Amino acid sequence: MSHAVTRLTNFSRPHRHGFALAEVLIATVILSVGIVASLTAMRSGMRLQNTASTRQQAIFLAEEKLALVGFETPLEPGDYHGRGEGPREAFSWQVKIKQAEVEEAGELLFLADVTVTYPSRPRERTVSLSRYFLADIAEPDIAEPYLGEQEELISLEEEEEVDEEASGTDEVDEEADQTEQDQSNESEQELEEGQ
Repeated sequence: MSHAVTRLTNFSRPHRHGFALAEVLIATVILSVGIVASLTAMRSGMRLQNTASTRQQAIFLAEEKLALVGFETPLEPGDYHGRGEGPREAFSWQVKIKQAEVEEAGELLFLADVTVTYPSRPRERTVSLSRYFLADIAEPDIAEPYLGEQEELISLEEEEEVDEEASGTDEVDEEADQTEQDQSNESEQELEEGQ
């Protein structure tokens, strides 16, 4: 009989082989949350990269339109607009040119504002660039970017240097004229004394 008792005691103790159903479910939930979080991060990163790329394209289009002011776009007050081409056909651009109040000697100052509108979620976005242009009154079709006060200062310094050089040569010329005049006076006096 002792043999039968031993068997009963073996059946009363359950042996654990494998995982319980609850453990498997918890592990699946944790793994699912990790996968969903990483996919969401990847999707968000791709969307941000696409937004940055689209913004960069809009900036390139604005710079291109600003560089063409005075060439394709006439340098005169007015509004000009259009749509992008190729991969930028969803973009629209507008160039506004205004004459600035300042009028330098023989030159006109213009302000060109370029605005590019591009699609983005949830709404459209814009990029704006501005630049001043100088145009010669005699030849208004020829324009060059205006650097502002810095260019003025440079040109004023160059003028001062030229003025200083010119005044220095004027002084030398005056001294030479004075010397020649003194010599001619001396020779006239000698001639009069000799007669």
